Amino acid sequence: KIVDGTEGAGKVLTSDADGLATWEDAGGVAGFTTISSGTTHTAVATSNHVYRWDDDDAAAELTLTLPAASSVPGVMFTFLIKDSNSNQMIVERAGSDLIYDDYDLAYGSGDGITSITGVYYNYTLTLVSDGVSGWFTIHNYEGYWYEYT
Repeated sequence: KIVDGTEGAGKVLTSDADGLATWEDAGGVAGFTTISSGTTHTAVATSNHVYRWDDDDAAAELTLTLPAASSVPGVMFTFLIKDSNSNQMIVERAGSDLIYDDYDLAYGSGDGITSITGVYYNYTLTLVSDGVSGWFTIHNYEGYWYEYT
């Protein structure tokens, strides 16, 4: 939780190239989908979108597949786990696209991963398409989202 007195309803945390973050109005969010059942889902939105997994009765993990990065250039997806059972949400690539995790880029090989997994409730992950063949994490609550290569 990030609290600085400027946060509020309808705002998103945005960072610049140096990692300096500020709360801004979420005017760019075009859609919202609540996933309340099932174990797989494909992200089909073509504009900025929030996906919320809200399935307190689920005993299994949810696998959510991203669209091809080339089909949604510059689009941002936010994934929110709202599941009190601490089940896992796996966000995986489409085809041969790669996911570039902020931690891996800073401290690892930086060569991209095939999926990223979140556990626990009320944690978010935001990815943005590079418009070619990659997705970049721009918000990863480190320690609760981890990579699978």
